[in-house]
Amino acid sequence: MDWGLTSAGGIFSPDALYTLQTDDNATVLVFERGHAPDVQVLFETASDKYAWLNRAVAYASGAPTADGIALDVWQVSLVFVSL
Repeated sequence: MDWGLTSAGGIFSPDALYTLQTDDNATVLVFERGHAPDVQVLFETASDKYAWLNRAVAYASGAPTADGIALDVWQVSLVFVSL
């Protein structure tokens, strides 16, 4: 799912939620929010192999392509929560 708002100045603010399937069949839920072309990306997965993504904060820059949207994603930091 994705949706967003476009300001009067033409700035698009995406709000997206989608899943990725890895080559080894893990599922990763992806949340995107920001002001295009720059967005914050958060992840959620139950996979032990990719559990580090649950603590990752990422930045993405995207642009439309003929097939949809292309994103370049960079990990910015890991968030550690102490309970």
